[in-house]
Amino acid sequence: MAYGRGMSRLYAERGREQAGERREYDKQLRRAEDARRIQDERKAGWSMFGKAVGSIFGPAGTVIGDIAGKTIGDLGTVGGRQAESYGIDMDVGKFGVSKAYDYAEADRALKAADKGEFWQDVTDVGTTAMTAFTLGGGTLEDPGAFSPWTYGGKEAAAGEYGKGLFGKGTTGSLWEKWRGTGGFKV
Repeated sequence: MAYGRGMSRLYAERGREQAGERREYDKQLRRAEDARRIQDERKAGWSMFGKAVGSIFGPAGTVIGDIAGKTIGDLGTVGGRQAESYGIDMDVGKFGVSKAYDYAEADRALKAADKGEFWQDVTDVGTTAMTAFTLGGGTLEDPGAFSPWTYGGKEAAAGEYGKGLFGKGTTGSLWEKWRGTGGFKV
């Protein structure tokens, strides 16, 4: 009878320890994912704000605003700490020693996602830069027509379509051309 009672206590203690470890793991994983989600939302919001403010200064301003917005969003903290500092840091106890590898793998996956986020930001800025190049009048056939501070490129700055997007030139503004109301030669 003593043998059965001892085994029951062992199984009960093992079950309580595993349940406690699982709760702690879930809590730490949820906290790490939430911190990264909050950081991503902030970066997206600041990036959008930076692009909007930067667009006042022309196509190059949108790129500069995008970079500045992502940087500001990335520098913010979540709960007083950087989002990347949240991870899985657990003691496996005396029963689930093999779980240490699972916890280390989960933490490694979080760190890999942080590195992937950097390259996603680089891709986003590249997309913004190519859009700004197009808005600035640049094309692959004629990249010299690009003007970083004037929408529509060097032709628009020279007065053929007007000065920039809304400015008046000799034959109307670029805005009027897009609307189809200007006196443009087609």
